[in-house]
Amino acid sequence: MVRLKKKSQGDGMNRVVGAATMALALMACDAMAQPAGPYALAEGGHAVLDRTTGLVWKRCQEGKQWDGRFCKGIGKELGWEDARRASNGAWRLPSAKELKTLTRPANSDGATVDGAAFPDTDPGLFWSASPSDNDPAAAWTVDFEKGVAFGFAKRSYKSHVRLVRDAQPPDMRQGAPAAIALPARVRFVLADHGGTVIDHRTGLAWKRCQEGKQWRGAGCEGAGRKLNWHDATRAGAGGWRPPQVGELKSLLEWRRTDHETIDPRIFPGTESGVFWSASPSDTNPGAAWTVDFGKGYAFGNETRHTPAYLRLVRTAP
Repeated sequence: MVRLKKKSQGDGMNRVVGAATMALALMACDAMAQPAGPYALAEGGHAVLDRTTGLVWKRCQEGKQWDGRFCKGIGKELGWEDARRASNGAWRLPSAKELKTLTRPANSDGATVDGAAFPDTDPGLFWSASPSDNDPAAAWTVDFEKGVAFGFAKRSYKSHVRLVRDAQPPDMRQGAPAAIALPARVRFVLADHGGTVIDHRTGLAWKRCQEGKQWRGAGCEGAGRKLNWHDATRAGAGGWRPPQVGELKSLLEWRRTDHETIDPRIFPGTESGVFWSASPSDTNPGAAWTVDFGKGYAFGNETRHTPAYLRLVRTAP
């Protein structure tokens, strides 16, 4: 059992609330997963050896680092050319065939990648090094939410990256596969009497309720407030601010239902719709990035006068 210490009244935001926090933390705690696949950890848990293919994978996607419990940080999303340049030493962008070997039938949370071997993998597309067979402006990706490869992703699109290298020495492949177990992990804990959520995976603290709603001890009460982008970017006080798009996307989970891609136990009453980020569009000066928590994706061309919801964030203490 994970045991949480209740701190003194003077601890402010660090104060973790009693029984309700314990229950929530336990619900958010990852099970000690024991995959039956052919994976073994290497390099102190920072890499994963696939004994079937002889490939060694970075355990965490680019932008995240293994800290002994989590792949901590915000996953980078790059265009295809930048993804190819992410190679470092023997680490390289995998071919589509290599990347597809990491897919498996979806588990109970909808993920098609082994969550113990590759924890905290973001839903969505990952680049391969393989150019499209038919379109010189496209390349192959693998979607680890759907478990399929797609050969027509425009190279200007931004997608996730996981690097690979060949196993050295070859005899690493010898012996029986070793099961991989994640340590007991609590990603989310509550503070401020349940009104704040601290995310240990990203180091961020989130308002539990979106703007327009208030935490009343048992739920987020009130009506969600919609703002245009300019008003949204001016919201917040006392360290609270609108999130960058990568921060906001970190709250997306493997699809829970057809209209829910955020954990309702952690963030109750979240509207199934579009939320503003503070990130301007990469290509359109009149637009900005949003995240749709009903459909589970980010959109980089939302017109700035469009009304959308908002959830504020700040750095966790």
